[in-house]
Amino acid sequence: GEVVPHSTQYRHDPDLRAMARYLKTLPAATPAKPPRAAPDDAAMVTGARLYEQHCASCHGAEGEGAPPHWPALAGNASVKAPLANNVVLSILKGGYSPTTAHTPQPHGMPPFHALSDSDVAALATFVRNSWGNAAGPVNPHQVTPLR
Repeated sequence: GEVVPHSTQYRHDPDLRAMARYLKTLPAATPAKPPRAAPDDAAMVTGARLYEQHCASCHGAEGEGAPPHWPALAGNASVKAPLANNVVLSILKGGYSPTTAHTPQPHGMPPFHALSDSDVAALATFVRNSWGNAAGPVNPHQVTPLR
């Protein structure tokens, strides 16, 4: 989070392009995929209801988002990561883009700390397993220590 407001926003376009060209030369990581448990139907139903109630107005009915203000959740690498911590923390604590010269008042996502651990787990499970995403389900015991 500190890189954009304290560094990259001040780079000139040729430098940014050079950095992007270098990063594209790096080999892609191919981590081994452990077997994935199927999400519980009840969690998916609850998660869908919570998503419609709290998330769809910004992230879209199909998780498509509205870039650059609201990121897509469909196909999002952070959403599909082996560990669900990023998704759970985003739900619990919200998320805000860094302030830069070009975006002095960036859009943000409010925290949903009023949701129970079971609701957060169901919502995270739904997001991680909808719109082509396929990631492990989240249980309330994973949420509690992150709260």
